[in-house]
Amino acid sequence: MHDNNRLEVLVLNLSVFLTHACNLRCSYCRVRKSGENMAPETARLAVDFALSRAALRGDTTLHLKFLGGEPLLRPRVVDEVKACARSRAALRFRRRLGRRDRSDAAGGLAHGGH
Repeated sequence: MHDNNRLEVLVLNLSVFLTHACNLRCSYCRVRKSGENMAPETARLAVDFALSRAALRGDTTLHLKFLGGEPLLRPRVVDEVKACARSRAALRFRRRLGRRDRSDAAGGLAHGGH
């Protein structure tokens, strides 16, 4: 049943697994640590696909998550992917930060990354 007085928020989630590298050794982590990285172009293509899919479905929100080992080991790629998404849509980013303390990358994310 559709309620005309209720605001519908349709959400599409996209998780981008940027790297298998990590500078931590968390005992609970199941990621196989290695030097493997997602190519920046692949990450941008994933965002393009997700935004196209969101438009077809009528989604109003895209949750973009950066995962990995530690995605903040690749701050330039994180920034490129965010810029790609912003160029295609008016988005607000919800983030979960990794553990790496990088004042440039983490600071930008913690302050909205805008």
